[in-house]
Amino acid sequence: SGITAPKADASLSGTVTVTGNAAGALSKWELLLFPNGDISGGNKVWLAGGDTEGAVSYDLDTTKYPDGKHALVLRVVGADSNYMDYPVMVAFANAPAAPAQ
Repeated sequence: SGITAPKADASLSGTVTVTGNAAGALSKWELLLFPNGDISGGNKVWLAGGDTEGAVSYDLDTTKYPDGKHALVLRVVGADSNYMDYPVMVAFANAPAAPAQ
């Protein structure tokens, strides 16, 4: 299980496709965004979910969120309600670069 794209430390802008794989005896999977990259905090955004094993795909509009570092997390919840998180740290970069002075 895990996120296959984007890769760790990628700089993202616009709409990007997040792909991954949810494997094993699972009751559900969730694709989550943790703004500012703090996966231990409660501040998370639910992006997508399902209850079948296999491919995960979601088109993420990064312009809806502030620029900066964020964590994308594929959470796989087992039949016993225990879960595993598979995080990938990325950066959103939608604001135009400041002009050189």
